[in-house]
Amino acid sequence: MKLVKKILSLFLCITFLFSLTIVSSATDSDVSKNQKKLISTIKITEYEMLQQLQGQSDEALKEKGLTATEIKEIKNFNYFDALKKRAAIKNNKELEGMGYSENDIEILKDPNSSESELIALSATVTFSVWEYGHFLQSALSEVYLETDWSWDIWPTFGSTDIVAICWSNNLYCNTNTQKPYETYAEVSYYDIGSTYRGYSQLTVIAETNLGAHVKIPLRKKIGNYECFALNGYMQTYIQKKAYVPQVSVYAKYGHSTVTVTPTVSFKGYPSIEFAPTMTEAAEDDEYIDLTIPY
Repeated sequence: MKLVKKILSLFLCITFLFSLTIVSSATDSDVSKNQKKLISTIKITEYEMLQQLQGQSDEALKEKGLTATEIKEIKNFNYFDALKKRAAIKNNKELEGMGYSENDIEILKDPNSSESELIALSATVTFSVWEYGHFLQSALSEVYLETDWSWDIWPTFGSTDIVAICWSNNLYCNTNTQKPYETYAEVSYYDIGSTYRGYSQLTVIAETNLGAHVKIPLRKKIGNYECFALNGYMQTYIQKKAYVPQVSVYAKYGHSTVTVTPTVSFKGYPSIEFAPTMTEAAEDDEYIDLTIPY
């Protein structure tokens, strides 16, 4: 168990780097949330995270602050052993509640299943960034963004995850919680039977004109039920009292350890740094033209 905890103190990070080009017109438009435009989305598994870590050289991991012992543990860690522990759960209904299908359970419990079949069972997180609306005039620029995430099955590890977003042009994050200009986050919790048990509104921490982030408690006791945060979202309203026709945004999701609470720092755009050590999966830049009215 000690080995697992050390290895899982590293992050799975999903990153987006893209730009929003806001083109003005003769008619001003208020911020609108009547439509939701997908900016970018990505999926990645826990297994891929470990592969990325194990694929790094000892020197690269040492530069990230890991000791020789921790590096050895990472290189020797076998993800399939974690799946075997889950396969040992006798109650199939419990596994179904975690998100596995009947066929998944058969593969999970079959000692003759191939590695490729088991890899396909790895928990996958989908992370997306959306644009809800924008407003542009000569002395005011506003953009309303949402980042959301969802797990298809219960991950094999995790305690506190983190989502962060930063932007260019020194726009200010309005932390007003009153609609329609609210900045906030919510996460939905489900029990082992995939029954929805409630949600929690989370505190979004904004660093003025640098960025914003939210920490996500993955596990929570609701009544007599042990629950997992399978999905959630963070909405961010940014503005500047100036004419800013183009705004670039950088977003990142970090999947953390069973023991370590993550931290984040912003060092200008585009820079989001999670601690402890992390790996990243990034998409290419995207340029999207948005014409007023929205």
